[in-house]
Amino acid sequence: MDSKISAVIIFGILLRILFWTTAPVTGDATFHLTITAYIAEHKTVPVFEDAAGPNPFWYPPLFHLSSAIIYYITGVDRLAPLLFGILGIFAFYKFTKNHFPKYNTFSTAILALMPFHIYYSSIAYPETLMFLVATLAYNSYFNWMKNKRTGEFFNAVGFSSLALMTHYYGFIVLCSVAAHLAIKNKKNAILFFTIGVILSSPWYLRNYAIFGNPLWPKLGAGYYKGDSAIQALPLADAVYNVLNPKRWAGTYFDFLMGAPNSGEDLLEKTAANAGNKAILWLGAVMWFVAALVFLHFLFKGLNCLSIKDAILPALAFVISILPYSGNNLARMFVCAIPFIPVIIAKGIGSRQSLTFFAAIIVLTAGSYTYAYTNMKVREEYTPFFNLMKERIGSDERVLMPYKVGECLYFSKKRCARVGSAGGVQIVDEEELEENIAENRISYVCCTSMNYDSLRGYNRMVCEHYSRGQPSFSYVKNNIWGKCWVV
Repeated sequence: MDSKISAVIIFGILLRILFWTTAPVTGDATFHLTITAYIAEHKTVPVFEDAAGPNPFWYPPLFHLSSAIIYYITGVDRLAPLLFGILGIFAFYKFTKNHFPKYNTFSTAILALMPFHIYYSSIAYPETLMFLVATLAYNSYFNWMKNKRTGEFFNAVGFSSLALMTHYYGFIVLCSVAAHLAIKNKKNAILFFTIGVILSSPWYLRNYAIFGNPLWPKLGAGYYKGDSAIQALPLADAVYNVLNPKRWAGTYFDFLMGAPNSGEDLLEKTAANAGNKAILWLGAVMWFVAALVFLHFLFKGLNCLSIKDAILPALAFVISILPYSGNNLARMFVCAIPFIPVIIAKGIGSRQSLTFFAAIIVLTAGSYTYAYTNMKVREEYTPFFNLMKERIGSDERVLMPYKVGECLYFSKKRCARVGSAGGVQIVDEEELEENIAENRISYVCCTSMNYDSLRGYNRMVCEHYSRGQPSFSYVKNNIWGKCWVV
């Protein structure tokens, strides 16, 4: 490893540590961390327990199990994604050194600065682990294509099955490699696919036994018809999602900002908390120009690809559209992302490298601005969650209908899910209090966090209890949190 690569990798690691110390725990990370702590403490995975979060625990468990082991050893619950992110840089360096040596330095530098990989390395989502095992799978597969060693073939199968044990959309690695292999040897492709499915099947059989659907809550209800977790999007809606250019624009924004779902709410959050609007708009213009520069070099790199080199990345991208059609999230493409830095590196000429890296540094700065702003927003709710810790007993069950993950992670209380198996089933307001009493709920709590976007039973629960006097509350400016004794 020469000094340039060493410097690039060290800088990439330092960036990830900086983001890791800044980016707050939000969204799915709240219950991923709660599940991690539960596994570390109880030495088993939750199923219908409150600790599983908004739904019963259906997720393929590799991220949670490995995170729990790291948490158990170190006592740091958020350390795993950072370690996976750092290992991902080294795996990618090895991948490009073995198979794209001409672009090794540039592509590793691009990954080191890529906001998507940096941000996910700082939060408890399974994507950095998925990136790591996908990169290892592609590296082993390309090694086998060169030397035909049986060990490399089975390494590729093994890492592909680990992707399936990280999340459902890990099937992209197995399917894209098998499809690529089928072009030259159908028997090996069938063998590759079959072994990969068998290796990952125990968890999916477990889900079938518990939920009546190995892919629950995707693609069917199984034993739990009407469960709020069910995600079976009508075909017409899925096609609309794929064909709608606004969705792709939001996804590209999401990818370059790095933070999960950032395409939905970045400007709203930043504008609400920025003190200097002129600086905000200047930064937004710079970020937009940088995003166009990034896109320019991406398309330029695609134009430089030979058909032979383009087949596997194209397969990974096209197959990724299947899960993407259901939610339009950039992270659905994580199994194709190991190819993106290489493609961009192919499109960068020696005289253009400064332009590109100036652009990606602007994008990374924008991503850090998002992380810092979001951290400040979340800190404003800390006093309320501290009140919950003080005022609510350890055996009392709490209902925070639209923020169960935050309730679990920040208050460390028993927070019930709503509408999904093992939680509170709310039909209408007339039966609300009866349903809550049946589930031994002691407190109902609501906060201003995303309150204006509430719909359905979530809003109904908060509005119903808002008519009475809260047991305790925290209010500061536009930030509030309230809890009512049931």
